[in-house]
Amino acid sequence: MNSRKKRFKLYKSGKQWITAAIVSIGFIAGTQVKHVHADTTTNQIQTTQTQTTAESNASQSTTLTIANNENSNSASASVASAQAAATQQNQNVNAETSFAQSKVVVNTTNQVNASSQSSNNIDAADLNNQASDISAQSDVKNTGWQKVNDNWHYIKEDGTAQTGWFESPAGWWYYFNNDGQSRTGWQNINNKWYHFDEVNASADTGWYQSAASFWYYLDSENAWAHTGWYKSAAGFWYYFDQNSASGAKGWQRINNKWYHFDEANSSADTGWFKTPAGFWYYLDPENAWAHTGWYKSAAGFWYYFDQNSASGLRGWQSIDGRWYYFDWNNASGLRDWQYINNHWYHFNWDNAWADTG
Repeated sequence: MNSRKKRFKLYKSGKQWITAAIVSIGFIAGTQVKHVHADTTTNQIQTTQTQTTAESNASQSTTLTIANNENSNSASASVASAQAAATQQNQNVNAETSFAQSKVVVNTTNQVNASSQSSNNIDAADLNNQASDISAQSDVKNTGWQKVNDNWHYIKEDGTAQTGWFESPAGWWYYFNNDGQSRTGWQNINNKWYHFDEVNASADTGWYQSAASFWYYLDSENAWAHTGWYKSAAGFWYYFDQNSASGAKGWQRINNKWYHFDEANSSADTGWFKTPAGFWYYLDPENAWAHTGWYKSAAGFWYYFDQNSASGLRGWQSIDGRWYYFDWNNASGLRDWQYINNHWYHFNWDNAWADTG
């Protein structure tokens, strides 16, 4: 009787030891699971706690089963089985945790990207609006002279570009194309020539000499280039070509009369003029044309200028049935007695013809 009681006590004590061992194993597994979930979100922690509770229940169930099993070997097997189940659950929990974490990261990344795109869209819209405001303000403020791609434009108060002729408050003339761009250089407008400064686009006035050394006279009031005859304030005559408006140079036949214009300044020469070839011409002091036919100088000398070339004749010349001899150096008709080619001749003092008889 006493012997049976002892065995019962031992069995009961062994049962308690086995139960304690299994509870300890469950506690350790639960602690590992809790440690794994320490960095997860609140939802993940709750999931872990639920899983831990399930593990605890499983451990308790295993304890009851072992309690009913009086075989210690069977109890040990149950303990090993419980450990394996706890390990498998722990792996499942880790897998689920990793999946949840990756899902959170993806969702968070998508949210950040969506927020960034939304922010970018807002910033772009704001920048466009600001640009429009700045452009509108610029349009309001940018009146008057504006230089675009090295071309001058004049913006009127109403915001439109000036076209055609424009006279500045300072009295300078400008001309703008239909697109509002100012013209520069030589321009033919309504069959008249104008020259606009290459830098500031204003129409030049007064005397202008081109790079090719041609002279032009641009009207001081209207800026157009003069053509035809022009007499300066100093009394000099100039002739500007009807097509190009450039000042004439050298010999020019105009309206059947000869004129000689200075090669340097284009003014018409007047008075006596001798060419490099030694020919003499007399250019009228008032009108600058070259005299033709007979001309008597203030000193009383006679000259005869060819009807076609206007050059003074030299040597022996028969004119209107009479003979004359014109000096080879100055083209004047000889008078009185002259020794020519080993012969003596007498020329009328007043008319310079050679006397006969």
